[in-house]
Amino acid sequence: MNGSKEQNQQQLKELYDVEFPDALFGLHEFMISHTESDDQSMALSVIGLYPTGPLELLLEFDNLSDAKFIDNVLLHYRYYRDVPEFFTCLTGECDGEHWGMLLDEPTQGFRGVASYYNNDGDEIVVYGSLFDAIFSRCDERISSCQEWISESDDSEEIADYQRQIEDILLFRFKLEKFLAKSSFLVDEDRPEGLSSDTGLSVIRPEDFNPDTHGEAIAALAKGRSLWYWYGEEHSSRAYELLRGAYLTLERYELIRILDIHYQNRSNGWVDLLENHLARIRPGNDTV
Repeated sequence: MNGSKEQNQQQLKELYDVEFPDALFGLHEFMISHTESDDQSMALSVIGLYPTGPLELLLEFDNLSDAKFIDNVLLHYRYYRDVPEFFTCLTGECDGEHWGMLLDEPTQGFRGVASYYNNDGDEIVVYGSLFDAIFSRCDERISSCQEWISESDDSEEIADYQRQIEDILLFRFKLEKFLAKSSFLVDEDRPEGLSSDTGLSVIRPEDFNPDTHGEAIAALAKGRSLWYWYGEEHSSRAYELLRGAYLTLERYELIRILDIHYQNRSNGWVDLLENHLARIRPGNDTV
């Protein structure tokens, strides 16, 4: 999609009924202007990242009104363990690895990004923004290549890893150059919050009052833990705790999202565009 950032923001807001952060549209801008292939979705493939969710919609539709056929777009690339605050926009290459923008307090907007492996038992990792997550991914990939080089005695294999490092460094240089000319934030100033066994801290409201909010924050932490770690066995209890907490904290937007997620929780992960894109891509005969 090549409309203005303002047009993109408005159309995504109409689809999701939330206002996404500038970083999402900045990443979209970078991807459409810094890829050598016709497939803009491959712009981040050098570090093993691929667009999903709202970022995929920005890339796949010339006019986002074309995507209005989607029922409950909030389910698009929702993974089973995703909490309502988590909006998936990037995936990795294995084990349900994915990244999501964080909407802890809807009145404050999106702040920060998190990632985890849906198929493993790891905690959630939090980053300052989409760009911060991408820089971290670059560092991880370079470190892995260096480790493989140190353990290999195959000259061709070593040369391949060295080429991968060079490609990643070139990619990072382009991203840094792009950001230097923009106003997009690498750190969106997400509050530290209270620690949680999920790895995703629990954000207290700015006007936090222990007497009125303390019990709700505790319920939010417990509900999130049950939702993330314990699956179907405790889904209903997790739902009750989360819904009550959001109500007390006046995070009404998260109640809407929670209800949609809970009603469709039996799905492991959802790709609402899979069949549609197969039909409209040139040369694809899938019905």
